[in-house]
Amino acid sequence: MGNVKKSIVERARHQRQHDRRVNNRLMQTQKSTIDMGKALHADLVVKESNGTESKVQVDNSRSGNDTDADDADIR
Repeated sequence: MGNVKKSIVERARHQRQHDRRVNNRLMQTQKSTIDMGKALHADLVVKESNGTESKVQVDNSRSGNDTDADDADIR
C-alpha cells in the first residue's frame, strides 16, 4: 500500500510541475502578443526594443489590386 501512496504523491507532483510550465508558457505568450485590433494597419506594427522604436513592415505578396477573386467578372 505504501507504493501506491508514493506513486499518487509523485504523480501529483509531476502534474503540478506540468501545470506550472504550461502557465508560464501562457503568460509569456500573452505578454508578447500584439493586439492587432488596435493597430492602424495590420501590416505596419511599431515594436519597442531596449527603449528604441523600430517599424516592422510586412511585405504583402498581393499587388495593389484589392479585388477578391469572387468579385472578379470572369467570362
